[in-house]
Parts: sequence; structure tokens; C-alpha cells
Amino acid sequence: MAQHLAIVTHNIIKGDGQGRVALAIAQRALHEGWEVDLIALRVEPSLLESGARHIPIPLSPLGKRTAFFRGIEGVRFADNYLRQHGTRYDVILGYGYTLTYPHQVNNAQFCHHAWGKYVATSGMAEASAKTPYQRVYTAQNKWGELKAFAQSEKIICCAHRVQQELLEIGVPRHKLEVIFNGADPDEFMTAPLPRARFGLPEGVPLAVFAGDIRSARKNLAAVIQALTQVEGLHVAVIGEQLRSPYPALAAELGVADRVHFLGFRRDVADVMRACDFFVFPSRYEPFGMVALEAAFCGLPLILPECVGAVEVVRTGAIVIDTPENIPALTEAMRRLAHDPELRKTLGANGLHARELCNWKTLTDRWMEVFEEVRRR
Repeated sequence: MAQHLAIVTHNIIKGDGQGRVALAIAQRALHEGWEVDLIALRVEPSLLESGARHIPIPLSPLGKRTAFFRGIEGVRFADNYLRQHGTRYDVILGYGYTLTYPHQVNNAQFCHHAWGKYVATSGMAEASAKTPYQRVYTAQNKWGELKAFAQSEKIICCAHRVQQELLEIGVPRHKLEVIFNGADPDEFMTAPLPRARFGLPEGVPLAVFAGDIRSARKNLAAVIQALTQVEGLHVAVIGEQLRSPYPALAAELGVADRVHFLGFRRDVADVMRACDFFVFPSRYEPFGMVALEAAFCGLPLILPECVGAVEVVRTGAIVIDTPENIPALTEAMRRLAHDPELRKTLGANGLHARELCNWKTLTDRWMEVFEEVRRR
């Protein structure tokens, strides 16, 4: 008789870090003959074609507009659904504060306690992370995470830094295990592509940044500020521009002609293959799958120590101490912009991540975890 898995998260799709992990797990479970139910807002159509069942989370108008209400409504729906149907599942997999119903496994991809601490103590200049809305949102998720982790038998952390963060907020060590996030080596390849395909300039050093450019957390502001001091360098920026403050910042600082905003894209891997290096000074990044994906493409990286993926891509990166260290970021960008041999060396060094963090290797362990908790 087939085993039955429920996955509870916001999105189970490509282009969403947490959702990409859930997608890989769901694909593997289906391949192994499990029945898979997906309690989520959005689901990759290929999963349904492979036999998964989507249980969509309904949202009110408020939930559709704000992450705060979207999260609360999602948890309420998942808990109510599982109170009625939870006994049918051999394993329930939640993602952080997406449910408070008792469940076997939780995948910790973020720690709001750690992010809140960073905002409070780092001295970061941007006020967007300190608005009343953001404070309430963080407080709600801090409370919810503790409740969700208390209701889970086992918690999988995406990096050792997340494991340490959970220990610091009182999660018992015996519950915790680290399984890194991954990338697809067949999607993120090393062969270069012509820049003209993306409207990017030829014959100049070109960095790439990818992430949410509507909030302060990914820290695109630091890249633009550093760019003013790096002659000749251009930066391709992948991310949704609607309500983003950064095109205006680039214009204000006089580098609008060297910052190329490409918008939200589904061909991130192809854009990366047209660039020389990846820069990502995120202020809080439990893992940072986009950094791993850039390493899979053979790109050298610039990352701060706080990005969780550093532990698997360090040999292919220039690692700066903190994301607020603009002089260090500037010097790293200058070095990679003007030293092709260094780029070549670091890019080659980072390719070892393709063996350590491919989805086949990682989902092997996920399936073992499911069997372990199912037998308890």
C-alpha cells in the first residue's frame, strides 16, 4: 500500500527558494510511489500531471494583498484541513510557520528571530525593514515559528547556521538535522551564452544580482553604492521592479547606464551564463539557493559570511565579513571585474558544489527521513 505525504507551504514552484525545495521533494516522493497532497497557494503543474493532488489555500482580499494576512490565513486553513484529514497521512511536512497542527517533519528555511535580531542590532540604514508593518509581521512569525517547531517531531535545517539559530531560541538539539538545499545541474550549466540575447553589453565586465529588489533584505543598495567606485563594471539585476526603489537609486548615484534591470525572469540560469560573476550581499540568508545556482554555472561569487550557502561554496567565493561593509564589497567587485584569472580560478573551485548539492543526493536523505519518522 502506498505511503501518503502531505506538504504544507506557500508555493511549490520553480523560482521560489522554499518552493523549489518542496518541488524536488514532491517529485522524488511521487517517483518512489508515494501519494502526495500539496496544501499550498500555487503548485507546479508538472506535479499534478505526475499524480499529486493540490489542496488550494483560499485567500480573502486582505490575504491576497499582504504577506501578513496571507500567512495567517494559510496556517488557519492548513490546521483546519489537517484536523479533519490529518490521520490519513503517514508523513506531514511543514515549512516553518505554515501550520501548527502536530506534524512529523518541518523544513526550516528561515528564522524570523534571527532576522529580527539583525534588523535591531546591525545599524542598517534602510527604514523599509523597520516599519510598523514589518515589525508586526516579524513578531507574528517569531511566535508562530516557535509554535510550529514545538509541534514537529523532526526539524530539517537548510544550513548549519539555521541549526544554530534554532538552538539559540530553545529548539531541542535532538530534533535538528541539516540537509542543504540544492540545484539542478541540468538546468544550471557552465557553457557561456551571448549577452545580446538579453540586451546586455558585450566587451565589459558584467556582474549579476538576483533576488527580491522590493525590500531591503537582499541589499541591492550596497551593490549600487559599490558600483560607483568600480570603473567600467556593469551589473545585470534580476528581480521584479514594480515598487522597487533601486532604479531610482541607480539614477541618483549616476550609474543608471551601468545597472541593467531585467525584471522577473524564468531563465535565470541562462542570464547567469552570460555574466562574469555573481554578487549577493544579502543581509540575512539562511541558505541562498541563488548563490548555489550561480556556482553550478561556474561563476565566482561575492557573498557575506551570513549567507548559509557559504559553507558549500566558500572555495569559489570572495567572502566579506558583513553585508554592511561597503568598502570590502567594493574591493571584491573591483578584483573580480578586473582579474579574469581570479574569476576563472574561483569559478572552477565552486563547481564541487554540483556533487555535494544536487537534488538526487539531497532527496535520497529526505526519503530516508520520511521512512524514519513513519516507523516511529
